[in-house]
Parts: sequence; C-alpha cells; structure tokens
Amino acid sequence: MEVKRRTDYAIRMMTRMANTPGTPMSVKVMSQADDVPYQFARAIQRNLADANLIKVIRGARGGAILSRPADQISLLDIIKSTQGKPDCSPCTKDEEWCQRLGSCSVHQVWKKLDALTIKYLESVKLSDISD
Repeated sequence: MEVKRRTDYAIRMMTRMANTPGTPMSVKVMSQADDVPYQFARAIQRNLADANLIKVIRGARGGAILSRPADQISLLDIIKSTQGKPDCSPCTKDEEWCQRLGSCSVHQVWKKLDALTIKYLESVKLSDISD
C-alpha cells in the first residue's frame, strides 16, 4: 500500500485538529502550519468533511473541528477518506483484473496482507499519533 501525498497531508491536518480539540481551525492556518498548499488543503478538508471526520463551521470564528474524539478516529478512516480502501495488489481490489484468480496461489497471500494492513490501520487511533 502506498500512502499518497493527499493522505499524508490529511493526517497532518487531522493531527493538528486533535491537538486543539473543540477549537475551530481555519484551513489557511492548517495549510501554513503543516506545509500544505492552500488549495490542496481546501480539497482535503472537503474529503474529510464528506467522510464525516470533521465538521466545518462557517463564519469569522469558524474553521474545522473533529467530528468525534480523536480516540474514535483511526488511520484507516483518514486513509479511506482520501485514497479509498488500502490494497497491496490490483487483484485484491478488482477480482476481474487477473485471469488467474482461481488458480493463483499468491492471491491469498495478498488478501491476507490486505487484511493485516487494514486491521493494523484500524487499531492506530488519531489520539495515538497526536501530542
């Protein structure tokens, strides 16, 4: 599984929000503090809001806050919001990708690796990686 730049930025932004729970933080502040290009940070904020990981509060004192406590948000939640469900091989994502699916012994190895990866990412909570 490759962690895309969008996902890395999203984790940085989510960690910053976890460090100041309940305090709305503007996307401009996050983009500057976390070295994320502003337009990219806005798009990531939309991904996170669409996934119900953050709430966006409009207005002069607005910004983004976590939608639930940091110990209830996993790295898997963040990854899925920005790049979809992680997988290590196209054959575990799309069963029609390979003609050898029924006869390939390696396919089961990739499926187990995916399961282990997902289980681990589910176990790591945002609170584990924030200050």
